[in-house]
Amino acid sequence: MKIAFLVILFAAGASLALVGVVTVLVQPEVPSELVDSNVNSLGDAWLALDSLGQLHVTYNSITPSMLKYAVKRGGQWNYELVDSAGWKHCFRLDAGDRPYIVYVDFDSKDLHYATKNEDEWVKETIADSMYASTLYLALDSNKKPHICYVAYSWIRYVFKENDAWVAQNVVAGDSPSVALVLGKDGLPHIVYRERASETTCLLKHAFKRAGNWTTETVATYEAEGFQGLETFCLEEDDAGNLHMSYPSKDGLKYAIKHGDAWTIETVDPVNIGTQSCLVLDSSSSPHISYMGRNSSPSSPDYFFSVNYAYRWNGIWEVEPVAPAGTNAGRLLDTAMILDADGNPKISYYVYEGEDFNLYSHDYVQPEFSSNPQILRPFGYVFLATGIAISLAGIAVAIKRARRR
Repeated sequence: MKIAFLVILFAAGASLALVGVVTVLVQPEVPSELVDSNVNSLGDAWLALDSLGQLHVTYNSITPSMLKYAVKRGGQWNYELVDSAGWKHCFRLDAGDRPYIVYVDFDSKDLHYATKNEDEWVKETIADSMYASTLYLALDSNKKPHICYVAYSWIRYVFKENDAWVAQNVVAGDSPSVALVLGKDGLPHIVYRERASETTCLLKHAFKRAGNWTTETVATYEAEGFQGLETFCLEEDDAGNLHMSYPSKDGLKYAIKHGDAWTIETVDPVNIGTQSCLVLDSSSSPHISYMGRNSSPSSPDYFFSVNYAYRWNGIWEVEPVAPAGTNAGRLLDTAMILDADGNPKISYYVYEGEDFNLYSHDYVQPEFSSNPQILRPFGYVFLATGIAISLAGIAVAIKRARRR
């Protein structure tokens, strides 16, 4: 794969010069890697990188009632069973590489919390018979857990205080997804959905101030054909600005709050962007993995693709991770993290034969090529050596060509 910076040269009379020298970036081909086979796509998958750069993954295996934890060490995947009855869950890794998982027991519907002490998983029950349809876990600066979940038509917030679990009702609702982030002041922010009609939904933001929950509407979106498949993501940057990603009938959306005002952008106008995952890099620039679809659900060639979107010079770029037509996207989830160099690692499910398999994909940022190459864009010859030289005229435009 190549990314070319094309130097378009104009001579007198605005005629194009025939030969110029351009810079070429080479994108290595990195195949997706199988994490585990015979997994259950109705569960969730979560990723984390430890201090050594090793990848940690949690997911459901074989049946919904089997929560597994995998770590890649020395190029090999190592697997552990967290709970034989674990189902819906959310996973975090702290700065000391200790894992934390909140999950629902598939049989009892109890809400559990698990941490690992050396080689042993230590579990406790947060709430009995509390079937959570969706949940989210965040850790504060003291590694204390904060949890948001939806159960019995209520969005709830739970945290630990003096070794006891404290539960609060945030707002009534049946949102298919929630996300939680703790602000710089340690106070919680929650994003969720509220129905306005059969096809129209409101994206809502709940936050706590002076001990009370306050809500605001971030955006209105059309959800015809995919209600219940929404995934909302929420992050806060170092300046205290909130960032969100959410699906819409007219394309994947991104929202950012500066002060009291929300700004909405369209990331991908073609794909609705279900099952998205938003991550901010060290410069607070957004990166999003998500599911795209190439036709309507009634079409016989209805497949999803796995896509990755990022901002480059203020413009959203979309890269395919797993293209539509390969059954990728009959999955229900993508997850993403960024490594120390800002390169994304993305997980997704693929339906192969009779089984769902879990894959991870490394996207490596392109580097400058040291090898001269001949390119023929637009019928003109450009020689790639890494230095842009005009043979005649003045360079008036530089265009970044998409990877092909």
